[in-house]
Amino acid sequence: MKIISILGHCAELYRILVKSTNPSDDTASKFFRQKKYIGSSERRLISEVVFTTLRIKLLSEYCAEAAFNMSDSSLFLKDKDNKAKLFREFAVVATSCFIFNNFLNNDSLKIPISNEDISSSLSEKFSLNDEQIRLLLQKLDASFRNLNENSIDIISTTTEHNLDDSNFDLLSKRYSTPDWIMESWARKSNIKRAVAVAESFFEPAHLTMRTNSLLINRKSLIETLSAEGIKCRAGSLSPDSIILEQRVNLNNLESYKRGLYEVQDEGSQMIALAVSPGKDWSILDACAGAGGKSLHLATLQKDKGEIIATDIEYQRLRQIRFRCHRACIRSIKTMLLNKEEKHSRYNISSISPPEQLRTNYFDAVLVDAPCSGIGTSRRAPMSKYKLNPRLLEKLCANQLKILNHYSHFVRSGGILVYSTCSLMPQENEIVAEKFLADNTDFEPDSLSPAYLRYGIQIPGLDDNSYHFTFYPHEFGCDGFFVARFKRK
Repeated sequence: MKIISILGHCAELYRILVKSTNPSDDTASKFFRQKKYIGSSERRLISEVVFTTLRIKLLSEYCAEAAFNMSDSSLFLKDKDNKAKLFREFAVVATSCFIFNNFLNNDSLKIPISNEDISSSLSEKFSLNDEQIRLLLQKLDASFRNLNENSIDIISTTTEHNLDDSNFDLLSKRYSTPDWIMESWARKSNIKRAVAVAESFFEPAHLTMRTNSLLINRKSLIETLSAEGIKCRAGSLSPDSIILEQRVNLNNLESYKRGLYEVQDEGSQMIALAVSPGKDWSILDACAGAGGKSLHLATLQKDKGEIIATDIEYQRLRQIRFRCHRACIRSIKTMLLNKEEKHSRYNISSISPPEQLRTNYFDAVLVDAPCSGIGTSRRAPMSKYKLNPRLLEKLCANQLKILNHYSHFVRSGGILVYSTCSLMPQENEIVAEKFLADNTDFEPDSLSPAYLRYGIQIPGLDDNSYHFTFYPHEFGCDGFFVARFKRK
């Protein structure tokens, strides 16, 4: 397939993903199933280019707008003919490739489409001669350099005392993160950390697995994977994590069929470790989803405890049974909560817990609350663009309701852990602080002893801290927040 055709399919998929309300990876899979003529290597290339473009969407759109003069050019008028030809999307995708080739290229950020390929494709798509292409690429180069230089000036001169709203509009484009999110991060810590977080989302996420320690230890699993031709290394945070250095279809591996591991991000693994369960504890995983954290809790208990995994989504919850069977785990029971309203995920009052769930009973309750998912923006880049202040407000209100609701199931002296895969302080520290203010029968409980039990020392985690945020740029994992409380 010619490069111009590759970029054309990229433009088509890019438009679909930007408009879709469904998870981007699911939508992309459906796109490729409908186009069976696209070979496997071409699918990988198209996916790589499109998801890279999504990660720097605002930056690519800004530079493309400046270089292609989209607001004035007749090629980009929003009529049916131009929409069908995907001129705008093609320009944005090509711009993304150009930016990565010339400014963002490093070992983990590579686009296998050369500047020569970009030039020839733009020439053919927009009927441009050599001189016009030279001027176009010159404009692309200048638009990025000017934006980058202005952003550096802002970062170097901005302090907590002179944060200015207009600065975030510029930084938003350079670091491809909505301005109000950048401002929220900057006000929580500082402008440099906000930029570091935003920039970390330019990189693709690692494929990480968690060793099933019931069946094998990490060292032996690495040896087993190496024998299967898989390049991998031990993770740096979780004692059971393994990071794959290549993309591979795990389903076909004998090690996977034997249940020797689960695919789970290293940040996600830190949540069950924060619970630090006793072997005989009764645990409620209140928002279990597909059960990744329930399975991890079971392995930490050597499958000798009692875990009840609940959720309102049947299709997600049913996966736990299959995963338990493959992992040889018997201590997990699933319970489907009644969902009386379409939007009950945002309305805890519409969720009726089964009678088997007893208040003041569980040794630990884990509330991995529905959230914005901003912390997973490397995998799901559209999440940072689709979040808005109104939705965030709804999510935060729901999270506090869920946390308050499930706190009643914790016994006296028991542990309550709250987690999100968000980096928004409104969903994290503020919810935790409000919960403590509303529930005087709970107190903060230090995370450090929980992690030290497994030999984990986390840089930046104070001895008395009851909550912590795992940032992608600091730990190389998805962004996660965790808070630990104890019932008096």
